[in-house]
Parts: sequence; C-alpha cells; structure tokens
Amino acid sequence: MSNFTRDALARTLKEMIKTRPLEKITVTDLAEKCQVNRQTFYYHFRDIYELVDWIIEEDFLNKIEQVIEYDSLSQRVKQVSDYVDEHKAFCLNVYRSVGKEKAERYLNSQIEKWLLSFLFFSSSEEYEEYNEVQLKFYVFGLTGLFTDWLEEKVDISTENLCGQLIYIVKSELIEK
Repeated sequence: MSNFTRDALARTLKEMIKTRPLEKITVTDLAEKCQVNRQTFYYHFRDIYELVDWIIEEDFLNKIEQVIEYDSLSQRVKQVSDYVDEHKAFCLNVYRSVGKEKAERYLNSQIEKWLLSFLFFSSSEEYEEYNEVQLKFYVFGLTGLFTDWLEEKVDISTENLCGQLIYIVKSELIEK
C-alpha cells in the first residue's frame, strides 16, 4: 500500500504543477487533491521537495537506467524522449521554482550519482580508477545541456537530445 500512496502523491503533484508553480503548492493542497490526510503525506515525505526528489529518482532516473541497459539503444530512445516530453512542464516548473543555482547543484549531484552507479555497475569488477576530471566534465556538460534544452536555448528535438546523451554516456563512460 505504501508504494501505491507514494505513486498517487507523485501523480497528483505532477498534475498540480502543470497549473501552478511548485512553491505555491502546499502539503494541504496536495493531500486534499490526492484524497489523503496530511499525516499520510508526512508518513512518506518530509516536505514537497522530498517528494520531488523521489519523483526524479524513481521516475526519471530509473527510466534512463533501464534504457542504457538495453543493447538495442535506438529502440528505447523514443520511449525516453516521449517520457521527457510528457514531463517537461514538471521539470521546467521545478527548475524555475527552486532557482537555477540550486537546480543545477541538484542536477549535478544526481547525474554524478547516476553516472557513478553505471561506472561501478557496468563492470564485473569495480573500476579501481576513474578519471574524476572526466566524470566532472560529463556531469557539468549533461547538466548544462539539459538545462539549456529545458529553457529552450538549444534547438534540438527531445528524441535527438536523448539519443545523443545516451550515446555519449554509453560509449564514452560505460563501455570504456
């Protein structure tokens, strides 16, 4: 039942964020819309931002992990790009609500954690050495490209962006 409630809260927040900024959504509003009480929310999450973290971790990063694990990468890129397009309003609203600097710090930490999990998971033996400068280069590059795309500073289709990012990660970091 616990995952069901978390999923329901996540779906409700994603719907609510389409019509109002994250900082204008209260736990009370979310709980009422989701038809649960506030204590139920607080049983699962400390605050709205922890729910946002959970959504990103469970929803988006897990989706990307699944795609990278497949050999037929091109078949899965379309699924990821459709997912990203569907949730772009959520991402943009969160990005604007928390501020660019905080959002980029968060993205950097999540992308680094995600890349490290692939560096260590993708090999039967742990990478004893990985180039920290190279890792940081990819982290900042992926964050910058994602935020520029989110702000529509990069004129590229979602499918093309996802395909290129996944190709870079898979060919440059994971398969080396």
